[in-house]
Amino acid sequence: MGLTIGGVSNPAFGIRDIDVRLDLGNSDTAPSGHLRLGNLRIGDQELGPTEVSCGTLRLTTAALHCSEASVRISDPGLPTVELRGDIRRQHASGALAVSLEGVVDDHAVRLGLDWSAAHGGTLQLALPSVALDTLQDLPGLADWWLEGEARLNATVNLDPDGSTSGTLVISGTGLTVASPDGRTATENLSLTAVFGLRGDWDEQRGTLRLRARSGLAYLDPVLLDLDNHPTDIVATMTNRRGSTWLEQLRVDQPGLLRGRGQARLDWDADPVLQSLRLRVDALTLPAGYDTYLQPFLIGTLFDSLDMEGSLSGDLDVNRGTPDHAQLDLASVTVSDRRERYAFEGVGGRLVWSRHATPPPSVLRWEQAELYRLGLGEARLDFSLAGDSLRLTRPFRLPVEDGTLHLQQLEATGLGGDNFTASVQARLDPIGLPALSRAMGWPLLRGRLSGTVPSVTYRGGVLNLDGTLEAEVFDGRLTIPRFRIYEPMGRFPVLETDIQLRELDLRQITSTFEFGRITGRLDGDITGLELLNWEPVAFDARFYSTPGSTAQRRISQRAIENIADLGGGGSALVTSTFLRLFDEFRYQRLGIQCRLRDDVCRMSGVGSADDDGYYLVRGTGVPRVDVIGFTRDVDWPTLLEQLRTVTQ
Repeated sequence: MGLTIGGVSNPAFGIRDIDVRLDLGNSDTAPSGHLRLGNLRIGDQELGPTEVSCGTLRLTTAALHCSEASVRISDPGLPTVELRGDIRRQHASGALAVSLEGVVDDHAVRLGLDWSAAHGGTLQLALPSVALDTLQDLPGLADWWLEGEARLNATVNLDPDGSTSGTLVISGTGLTVASPDGRTATENLSLTAVFGLRGDWDEQRGTLRLRARSGLAYLDPVLLDLDNHPTDIVATMTNRRGSTWLEQLRVDQPGLLRGRGQARLDWDADPVLQSLRLRVDALTLPAGYDTYLQPFLIGTLFDSLDMEGSLSGDLDVNRGTPDHAQLDLASVTVSDRRERYAFEGVGGRLVWSRHATPPPSVLRWEQAELYRLGLGEARLDFSLAGDSLRLTRPFRLPVEDGTLHLQQLEATGLGGDNFTASVQARLDPIGLPALSRAMGWPLLRGRLSGTVPSVTYRGGVLNLDGTLEAEVFDGRLTIPRFRIYEPMGRFPVLETDIQLRELDLRQITSTFEFGRITGRLDGDITGLELLNWEPVAFDARFYSTPGSTAQRRISQRAIENIADLGGGGSALVTSTFLRLFDEFRYQRLGIQCRLRDDVCRMSGVGSADDDGYYLVRGTGVPRVDVIGFTRDVDWPTLLEQLRTVTQ
């Protein structure tokens, strides 16, 4: 006996092409039946052809009982479903009771349904164990790496009007997954997600609770260590037509992050994250820097820091792109791992906007250090908009016992390859004794000061557009050219020219314990090139100041040191009276070195016999000359000799 029905439908489910076949049996066989559905729909999901067979069918005036039931759903785009169990239906009330067990694509599954048209019902679904690697045949997962085990339990309450409520619990252990592009991945992740929803097939509202207790999770460029920082996420949720709204969102990662906010996810859009309003109540350092800040700072001056304290702030994202950010700092300590700079007692507020002009940003610190230079308490006022930074009021920075005044600072291309900056500044005198102590140099005398018309940074090059002048050893130091390539990189390159005029040799030699020399000294260092702050090339010439009327005298010890230093230790002292006198007069002195490939090409202040050159040309009686003969001297050897004679 057969029956064919075109279909039935309601908001919860729909059936088309119903074909029923009954075998009433005989005295030796029990009645049986077969039901074929051309298409089964649950909500918006089409499940394809469905077959239900009853090994034993009992039909009475009160009920229908299908025992030894077999259910098979075979949609080409979905895993095959094969279930066995028991189905009962009461004619009067329309109550339906289903209890089935079986496999879905080789995964064990349990299904239970109690439903009536008058009172609705409850649907229960359980997948006790799902091996993730068996899911790669599903659409969109073919190129993913999938390992681990997941479990699913769902309870759905079906109301007669078509609305639903229920709970979905998904848990997983040992989850190791990786997207084809490598930008999303987990390793040995354990998590539990609980969804509580109510609504109909068009819209659902409810709550989300996500708990991750171990493993690693990577969402480019952030890596979460959940073993050390387990994560709890709680939110109210609305799901409507492919979009999900998360409100009253709270994130808690003890020892790392505590935040709240709201978000919208559009699952069919690119990017999925359409909007985010996040308030970070506390980002604990140093873990917060290592996890959430450093990945976004790679390649900048701030990609290798040790930080202590805590931060707070806000972040707004629209269509996957940050729109507004605010960062509040209080009593933060920052130290560069490459020992380039350090700040203590840092506080203030940084405000950034992608389009609009944001409120001013303020950054304060109690003390700081830059390349071992001591910096005092200061306050920096500036604005951050788009990829630009601009100073909003003059900046005063104590440097050792002097002061740097910054009148102008503008930068563009922040965080990109086209970063440029320009600075105008004035340096009030800094005592060279304080500067030399800070840098670990021999004690220098004098003061360093100057005006910098403009310093620009473009394409990784810091360039001095002007002349820096300083008072050194009662003379003048002038730097007309100064350029640094990748100043904060691992291997900075400095190119400069230096002019020295009328330096007091008495101050210089007393500073370096070289032996006493009086008179004035000029110097020219051109083409000076430093690689990682070590000299690799220059043309240097030091000589007695032409036209100077200062008394010119040199001690016996200074003569011996110049002889040891000049020409790599092969210089000749021409005087029979050296041991009889403590001081001698000289006409002029000087030395030249042209450094290339770790070799210094030496010369002096004039030619001498036998291809020699004068390092000291004496005058009067008794007269002493120092003559060098070696032209090429190993640079490391010369440096070692210089250290020896100045100690």
